[in-house]
Amino acid sequence: MKRIIAVLLSVLLLLSLASCGGGKGGVNVTVSKVKTDSTLDGASYNAYLQAATEVTMVPKVMATINEVRFAVGDSVKQGDVLIVLDQTDVLNQMNQAQAAYGVAKINYENAKGGSASSTRLKLQQAVDSARIGVDSATVAFNTAQSNYDKISYLVSIGEESNFNLQQAENSLNTARNALENAKNALKAAQDTYQLSDSTLIPESIAVASKQLDSAKASVSTAQSALNNTKLTAPISGVIAEIQATKGEMASAQSTKVTIIDPSSMDLVVSVTGSDMLSLQSGMQVPILVTDLPNPYTGTVLSISPSADATSGLFDVKIKLENPDGSLRAGMLATAQFSNPSDSSKLYVPQQSVVEENGTYYVYKITDNKTEKVTVTLGATKNLYVEIQSGLTMEDIVVVDGIDKVTENASVNIIKSIE
Repeated sequence: MKRIIAVLLSVLLLLSLASCGGGKGGVNVTVSKVKTDSTLDGASYNAYLQAATEVTMVPKVMATINEVRFAVGDSVKQGDVLIVLDQTDVLNQMNQAQAAYGVAKINYENAKGGSASSTRLKLQQAVDSARIGVDSATVAFNTAQSNYDKISYLVSIGEESNFNLQQAENSLNTARNALENAKNALKAAQDTYQLSDSTLIPESIAVASKQLDSAKASVSTAQSALNNTKLTAPISGVIAEIQATKGEMASAQSTKVTIIDPSSMDLVVSVTGSDMLSLQSGMQVPILVTDLPNPYTGTVLSISPSADATSGLFDVKIKLENPDGSLRAGMLATAQFSNPSDSSKLYVPQQSVVEENGTYYVYKITDNKTEKVTVTLGATKNLYVEIQSGLTMEDIVVVDGIDKVTENASVNIIKSIE
């Protein structure tokens, strides 16, 4: 009996629901009048404000932090010293580099001036001495040759002995050997002079010059390190972040200072391709900031030429002037883009369109009855789709409940989208 009663109650409930759902005997639906381009609202996109100019600095040398002169929120000017590091080790490096430079400079000057000139002079003197030796040996050889010729003639006429001729010949051979040795000595002296003058001396000067350049570079490096013991502000602005504690060891990994210029803010929003096409650099954009009551006006700075590979959206950068400092980085803001209107274009909500075997249609309502109308679609815009043919400006179409209606069905309009 209980089971029969439960079944009867279920049947009664279903009948009641069917009666409520049908209202006056039709299907409950939400409808929308066909809209023109000028009646569509512009698109809105949210993003967080960020400083237009932001610079982060880290120390270039590792040293103990001696001073931290500013804190978060402090205003600074370009060139202000923010952090001072201990200079002891860097000064020692500077002193060593300067001492090495002094030695290298003396060596270079000696190689180029005193030592080189002295070496060249000595080698020239050796050449001159060897040339004098050749001249003397030549005179001695000529004398020995003349004496030998004379005695040889006297021997031939019987007025001189062969012994004296042999002695004259020995003297001639000795003079010849001496002359040959003198010539060899001259050549050796000349070769040494030329080698030293063209290779050895210039090479020694070049080596000394390179050593001087290296020492000069070491001084420059040490000076740069000394300069880097003071972290200075590259721009004027406000300290947004500072990670530095007096007494700690500064490093690029643990120490940093971030400065922002609050005079202007950037808002980077990601927009759809259809909205992107209506934007251009320099155009004015209304901006609403969640935490502030007054509206702002931004200027489009740049539009990404390509969409993000993951989202398919285009980045648009908008600049907002901030003369009174009310805007802060991290505030949520909304950019409102008003699309150019064209009253000749007709639009309906995208969800009112149904596709069937490649053909698109909507259900138009006339006298609370549905009519299945084939339509041609155009571009989408803000959750609406353009209707190029099939409807007029005065038509009304089913939006919600479209899955429950059929051709020439009775409907009960419970809501109309304006």
